[in-house]
Amino acid sequence: MKQGNLAPVLEAELKRIAAIRDPEERAYAATQLIEILQQNVVSTAEIRSESLRALRADGWSLGQISRVFGITRARVAQLTVDRLVPPSTDGHHGG
Repeated sequence: MKQGNLAPVLEAELKRIAAIRDPEERAYAATQLIEILQQNVVSTAEIRSESLRALRADGWSLGQISRVFGITRARVAQLTVDRLVPPSTDGHHGG
């Protein structure tokens, strides 16, 4: 599996923040990084799920995806389920 260039960048940023002597400045920098990461977690998860659904559509098995990406088959199944709620067949809107 290919590894992107993001890990070294994050590691360098963490080292930079850890080396900040002033605790207030260090806490501020850490808070900023946390906010940036949290904002991007949801988008990243959506990209991963869409990509795994595409692999399933291309014929990959749960086991193949599990082995390649190091996640359990059960988790692959969860991530590849279409999140859209199917329309009700009885004319009601659920609930």
